[in-house]
Amino acid sequence: MIGYQDWDFWTSVGVLTKYKFYHMHEAGFEYRTSDHSMVSNTVMYHNEILNFIISKHSGAVRREFKKCILWLINQSALPI
Repeated sequence: MIGYQDWDFWTSVGVLTKYKFYHMHEAGFEYRTSDHSMVSNTVMYHNEILNFIISKHSGAVRREFKKCILWLINQSALPI
């Protein structure tokens, strides 16, 4: 897998443990890139890598997606 190893690692940690993660609205770090850096090259393979991570963790993705949908239904008071 080219790039995104950190995303795959933390997704695995979240799937295999009881740790909770929270979204931060500000960047906690910056990447220094060049034209030939791994981060720059990763952009070319974004969809392929994303699909790999989603398929590898498909059970957790489905479980979290279901939680999000149920939360949205509760927030909007839509009938199920």
